[in-house]
This record gives sequence, structure tokens and C-alpha cells, in this order.
Amino acid sequence: MAIYTTDTYEILSIMNIFKTKTDNVTTFKTAILYVQPLPIEVNTYIIPADIPNNYGLIQDDYDVYDRFVANVIPLFETECLPYFKNTNDGIWSSANSAISPVSMVTNSATL
Repeated sequence: MAIYTTDTYEILSIMNIFKTKTDNVTTFKTAILYVQPLPIEVNTYIIPADIPNNYGLIQDDYDVYDRFVANVIPLFETECLPYFKNTNDGIWSSANSAISPVSMVTNSATL
């Protein structure tokens, strides 16, 4: 079940990214969106996408659905989606390997 769906993509998961400093203060840094381009029959990969934190998004923008739709989706569609569609020059992108059907993020403490 997708979190957010359009005709051209689905957002399957959102992973919040935090940083803990030596004084044990944990701060929200950004989030990774796991995006499935559609149709799945043609696009069998899942793409991790993050919106740079210079846009001022906060954790609630990823944790509260109405805020997510209002604040994150417009930025995702203007800042990330063109790269996935290969419509920008000189793009860099990443996607899970064809032999790795599930995308993963690990905490450094688990390595």
C-alpha cells in the first residue's frame, strides 16, 4: 500500500533521518522518500529520493499526511521528479539493483 499515489509514481515509504551529537541531542535532518515509478511493469525499480534540508522542511512535514501533501509533494515534484524522468541535463540518480527488489536503509549502529 502506497503512502501517496499519482498516475506516474507512488511513494511507498518515508524514512526520517536523525543525527545524534556527543551531548546526546538528537535532531531531525531530512527524510528519504522511496518512490516507485509507474507503470510497475516497465519500471521495476524503487528510487530513494531526498529533498535538501535548505527548504526548511521539518519532521512534521513528513509525519503528518496533510503537511506532507502540502509541503513535501510540491518540492518533490519540482526538485526530484525531473531527475527521475531524465529530463534534466547532467543528472545523477540511484535505484536499487535488479537483484535487490527491496530497498533498504540501515542505522550505522547495526553495521
